[in-house]
Amino acid sequence: MIKILSFFLLFPSLASDEIVYPEELTCEMGQHIYFIFLDRNESWIKTNNAIAQKNQNKRLKAKIEINENTIYVEAKKTGVVDNIFIYINRSSLGAGNNLNLSGQCFKGFKKYSKQF
Repeated sequence: MIKILSFFLLFPSLASDEIVYPEELTCEMGQHIYFIFLDRNESWIKTNNAIAQKNQNKRLKAKIEINENTIYVEAKKTGVVDNIFIYINRSSLGAGNNLNLSGQCFKGFKKYSKQF
């Protein structure tokens, strides 16, 4: 027991993997960019992609589920499909969705200024 306690004293971040709210994430997957806002009371997702014009840049209410390793985000009527499911690895911020796309998330909302 003493060995376990001393381990957590040496590595306190492993003992407290709690998310500090609110949290903003930008996730890039293929041609899709997702801006995700996580909060205890209200979470939302905003999409920006090259294909769908419907519901683009609108805040869509999101259902968030967080466990030890993964953040799950679900939103409806995103413009491409009726429901979008995004799963984010809490350690690497690697992400995937139900469109079989994978990508990377970044803390904060990225600003995009140039297009090709």
